[in-house]
Amino acid sequence: MLAVLLGLSLTACARPDPEAARQAAVLATTARLQGCLKQATPNTASQLAIAEITRQPQETSVRLVVLAGKEAVEFYLPVYLLSRGRWLINERERAYLLDENCREYKLQDRKTLDGQPFPPAGKVSLKPGEAFAFNLSFQVLPAEMRLGALVYGANALPFALLTP
Repeated sequence: MLAVLLGLSLTACARPDPEAARQAAVLATTARLQGCLKQATPNTASQLAIAEITRQPQETSVRLVVLAGKEAVEFYLPVYLLSRGRWLINERERAYLLDENCREYKLQDRKTLDGQPFPPAGKVSLKPGEAFAFNLSFQVLPAEMRLGALVYGANALPFALLTP
C-alpha cells in the first residue's frame, strides 16, 4: 500500500516541461514547412535575403536585398506577364509565400525603394559586391501564422513572424 501511494505521488510531481513541449511543437512545425518546399539548387553567385516583413491591412510587404558576390551577376525580378496572367521570374519561376500548412500566398505587386522604375525585362545587373533592394507585396497573411518561407525561384528563405 505504501509503495502504491509513493508511486502515485511521484507521478503527480512529474509535470510536463512547458519549454520542452514548445520546442517539440516548433520542431514539428518546421519539419512540416520543410516538407512543403521543393528541393532546388539556388544561384550561389548572388545572395538573397529578407530584410523585413510587414503585415499591413491590404498586403504583406517583404523587403528583399540581393547581393552580388565576387563576380558580376544578373538577377531577375518578377515580371507580370499578361499572356500568362501571372508574375514570373525570368519567364519560368515564381515568387510566393508559403505557410507551415503548405498554403501559398500569391505575389500581388513589386516596388522599388527609391521610386525608380524597374528594368522592363526584370533583369538587374549587379557589379561585384553591389546590392539591390526591393519590395514585394503578397496577399495578407493570417494573424495566427508564425513560421513560413519565401519561395523566390529556386531560393527558399524561411522566416518567423513575431506576435503583434
